[in-house]
Amino acid sequence: MIYRDLSDELAQFDLRKEQELRQVFLDLAAGQMEKNEKLQGKRYAMKCLLDTPIKPSLGAIQFVSNNNTTTTTTTTTTTGGGGGGDNK
Repeated sequence: MIYRDLSDELAQFDLRKEQELRQVFLDLAAGQMEKNEKLQGKRYAMKCLLDTPIKPSLGAIQFVSNNNTTTTTTTTTTTGGGGGGDNK
């Protein structure tokens, strides 16, 4: 009788531990999938960026060649805003 009670209790304990372990593995797999999705998104963005030709005129550094010499010029863009008003 004691053996039967212990056997049932042990079977229930095993079942609970198996379910807990299953949940741990499911959580771990879900976290790994989320991480892989983020990495895949970054990888796709870099692929699109690197495969897309960029017009030289849109770059921050422009190369200008005059005869045999090459010079570089940097372009900066500014947006209107802040300052320049009357301070009375």
